[in-house]
Amino acid sequence: MTSTRSTTAVSPDAPAPDVVRVAVVDEQTLAIELDDGRSGSLDIGWLRDLPAYERLRNPSYFRMAAVDFGTVVWPEGEDLSPESIAVRMVLADG
Repeated sequence: MTSTRSTTAVSPDAPAPDVVRVAVVDEQTLAIELDDGRSGSLDIGWLRDLPAYERLRNPSYFRMAAVDFGTVVWPEGEDLSPESIAVRMVLADG
């Protein structure tokens, strides 16, 4: 399976697509589906090194990822902006 990083130019005035589904793939990767039909994976390894996101290093806690109001969230308030997800996710082909 081939994948490509999201490179779609988005107008700054256009709203970011909402997340409609999230699933945990491994200890630092999420499978994401957006409301515009795109889907792919998001490696959040870079984010786990930030103090505000250190709880995501715990595999049990990371598996608690959920969708709320169009973005990915965790129980203690960590979240990922739809804009960041749309830019950083690697799109699945097909």
